[in-house]
Amino acid sequence: MKKIVFFILICVACAAQAQMYRWVDEKGSVHYSDQPPPPNAKKVEEKKFSDNIVETDKLPYAVQQAVKNFPVTLYTGDCGPACTLGKAYLVKRGIPFSERLPGKNQADLEQMKKVSKESLIPLLLVGKSISLKGFNEAEWAGALDQAGYPKTNPLAPGQQAKPASEPAAKPANSGAAKP
Repeated sequence: MKKIVFFILICVACAAQAQMYRWVDEKGSVHYSDQPPPPNAKKVEEKKFSDNIVETDKLPYAVQQAVKNFPVTLYTGDCGPACTLGKAYLVKRGIPFSERLPGKNQADLEQMKKVSKESLIPLLLVGKSISLKGFNEAEWAGALDQAGYPKTNPLAPGQQAKPASEPAAKPANSGAAKP
């Protein structure tokens, strides 16, 4: 039992070290220590170690694959509740998406016209072939499920996917609107 406690204390002490030294003594022997080397040491190297942090802000593999194969683009603007609900739905599900503003950006409008014959927003584009006009939660859910996105947010509450920009929302109709 004493050996186990001693081993645990050694491990904790080693983990707490943020600095190590490597030096060569006058006989040519290499030493490693957490204490500074003596003044007559040669070839002194100081190694600083950072905390061992596991990144948790990365998306799960399945979501990464869905983003790679079926990127989500939301064409939105000042269309009131439909745009607001659409963005909120994507954020709630933890879906990473690019937000395009065709009413404020000519390049976004031209790109939107390439994927849809009509200029109605919100327009959800999943991958290159699935485009949905207006906000209909059931249709959006089906398209996102089919693309492999999770049904619930896989990220921690503070790590939810957020829209790229937040345009000012104006009250309007809840269906699709022209930009």
